[in-house]
Amino acid sequence: MKNPLFILSLLVSTFFYFPSHAQNIQKLLAKLDTTGPDSARSDIYYAISLCYWNRNADSILYMAGKALETAQKGGYEKGMALALLSQGVALDLKEEYPGALDCYLRALRISERLKLEQLTENIYDNIGNVYSDMNNYSQSTQYYLASLKITQKYNDRHETGILFVNLAETYKKTGAYDSALTYNARAMAIMTDLHDSGVMATILLNTGDDYNKMGQPEKALHYFYECSSLAGKIHDDADMVWASMSIAEALLLEKKYTLSIRQAQGALDSARRFSFAQIIEETYSVLYNDYKDLGNFRQSLEYRNLEIAWKDSLNTTEKEKKIRNLQTDYELERQQHQIDMLRKDNLLQQQEITGERQRHTMFAAGALFFGMWAIFLYKSNKEKERLNRLLQTQDHETTLPPYQSS
Repeated sequence: MKNPLFILSLLVSTFFYFPSHAQNIQKLLAKLDTTGPDSARSDIYYAISLCYWNRNADSILYMAGKALETAQKGGYEKGMALALLSQGVALDLKEEYPGALDCYLRALRISERLKLEQLTENIYDNIGNVYSDMNNYSQSTQYYLASLKITQKYNDRHETGILFVNLAETYKKTGAYDSALTYNARAMAIMTDLHDSGVMATILLNTGDDYNKMGQPEKALHYFYECSSLAGKIHDDADMVWASMSIAEALLLEKKYTLSIRQAQGALDSARRFSFAQIIEETYSVLYNDYKDLGNFRQSLEYRNLEIAWKDSLNTTEKEKKIRNLQTDYELERQQHQIDMLRKDNLLQQQEITGERQRHTMFAAGALFFGMWAIFLYKSNKEKERLNRLLQTQDHETTLPPYQSS
């Protein structure tokens, strides 16, 4: 159903006070009038883009674009990585997966070079989401586990909970519903303890979808209504629309077609307004089945054609090829970077060895010079002593009394 795209609180807190997802955008925009450095302005644009996460993909793209532009102008690499991350989130919401992956990998190159491990963990998780959405579960699991490794290093319960949600989705998509429910329950325990209502809404949504997939819509509806209520309280538009679409799907399973159509139409209108591509696709499928089961084949065919056209526009072979090429380019670049680093280390070691040899040579030459100088001084002193003795002897001889005969 949904893999959460999340904000690292540590990253945000390094910029300025950011109390909630519903931060007043006008206050952030006002900061731009009094903020000079490009790095600070980039951080503000990035924070504004965060306000639209799970709300409006186009707005995320616009603000993240401004953040990237400003960061590039000021040579602010960390800001570039954050802006690219936000752009990836927007493109992921629009199901433009090659573009999303390109943004994530560009951000990853920067974060790995700057050794920003917690940002790297965040990016790994979101890359895993892209592969999961593309049904490439081996790749998604690989990135989730890489993310989990960093999370465990920092003992970060929040990110561990996020990864449990994403792993639960992977299990569900492979038909292991009991494992999906188990991981969702583990994630819910963590997020309840941390009072993270945003992720709790996602878990409720995904748990309901687990029951829908298991053919138990009556249980699913309980979770969907809870999700809708919680998402409404925190102004989480994405989860509200997801819940509406999921309720429509559960009502379809209960053969309550009129109610299902009403819910699906409302979800479709909202999904189009917010550019939530995956919800649009799934809503077309629900409406197709609703009208088919009602015997309204003309309307059913219309939604079926819309669903097929939508899938064709989003999931083409060319896009899958782009995904593979992007990953290959990243891996080759990463390997080349590792080779370059080894060469650099070898060069530094060689320079150090050469420098050590030069120091030894200079020390030996200095020792030889001072040794010869000491011998020279020694011999000079000896010669002076000999001459002094000779002069004293001569002086003595010249001072003897003259010889007198008797």
